[in-house]
Amino acid sequence: MYKLPCGPSANSSAEEARVTVASPASIHLANEYAEDGLIACRDKKYIIRYTIMHMKASLGTQLRHLIELLDGAVAAAYVDAGLAYRPRYTPVMRALLEREAATIGFIAEAAGISQPAATQTIALMIKDGLVTSTAGAVDGRQKMIALTPRGREMLPALARCWQATAAAAASLEAELPYSLTAVLDSAIGALAKKSYGERIREAGERADGAR
Repeated sequence: MYKLPCGPSANSSAEEARVTVASPASIHLANEYAEDGLIACRDKKYIIRYTIMHMKASLGTQLRHLIELLDGAVAAAYVDAGLAYRPRYTPVMRALLEREAATIGFIAEAAGISQPAATQTIALMIKDGLVTSTAGAVDGRQKMIALTPRGREMLPALARCWQATAAAAASLEAELPYSLTAVLDSAIGALAKKSYGERIREAGERADGAR
């Protein structure tokens, strides 16, 4: 017997199934479900009420879909411009525009991304011949990242693509009832103060305490 995390709605279809609950543990669980209104007891048989409905997409699903829509269009624009280039490279490229070379830590901070994400992206860019990684002059353990000649040759075409992307972003923002950029900045700031993992743990502890 399963407790389904949904309830009746105007757009849902409800069905019922009659089952016999025998064991003490099952009876206890069934009684809890009855208190929640998910099942009922009629003629010594439990009636399981379950609802089939369209659940609202989760925050993670919506964000992934938004990224797919944005990155897919931007990637297509690079292809149209004749560039073998991924959208995820842009924060690193921008961080290296004014510097001959930079550490991964500097790039991550300047790009506003995590160091693991910067490391993964740089590894792909090295493979594509856009950047190089050399040992630092002062500390050989520190890697210095720099644009290759091929990477610098791309900059004028990339600048045109970035200008078009910025204009498209402004057009999207103008159609929204609120600033998407401001909302994302606020969300990132809030998560910097309290991580999503910490919020999930707290929610789980509250749910455990309410049982």
